[in-house]
Amino acid sequence: GEGALTVPPYFVVPDCDPWPEQTRGLPLGKKIPTVRLKSYLKANPGAQEKLKKIGFEFDGKVAANDARYKKVYDALVRYKEINGDLLIPQPFVVPENNDWSEEMWGLRLGARVNAIRSQGTFVKTNPARKEELDELGFEWEPPSLGKKRGRRKKVVDDVLV
Repeated sequence: GEGALTVPPYFVVPDCDPWPEQTRGLPLGKKIPTVRLKSYLKANPGAQEKLKKIGFEFDGKVAANDARYKKVYDALVRYKEINGDLLIPQPFVVPENNDWSEEMWGLRLGARVNAIRSQGTFVKTNPARKEELDELGFEWEPPSLGKKRGRRKKVVDDVLV
């Protein structure tokens, strides 16, 4: 599949196409916790299989963690587009301006990066995310501390080869 299906808690089905008429105005976001209940799944045989097929995440904690990671990942991608690197200063907070999409505004990206580095937040139990961050060029050590002169030179040599 395309990954987890995440529905924001405040999401309401829009009153327009392509949404089926009988679903319009439904507070879908508010219904998600109910759909995760065993009682709901018991009362609706076959629902669990159908929901699994479309990537529905039955564990609310996992879903929330995925949504938080996705936001941080998207912000890292954007930071790199704007600044050309991922050397994010610890106090950096996503500014509220047109360079950034609104759902990222106010995200304490520097603090999140620090948590990923020092506590393994998002990646400890999820090697696929670590790979994804590696591919993006994530800096696992803060540049001021971990980079010794010799190591930096080696990177330069690799580039020249």
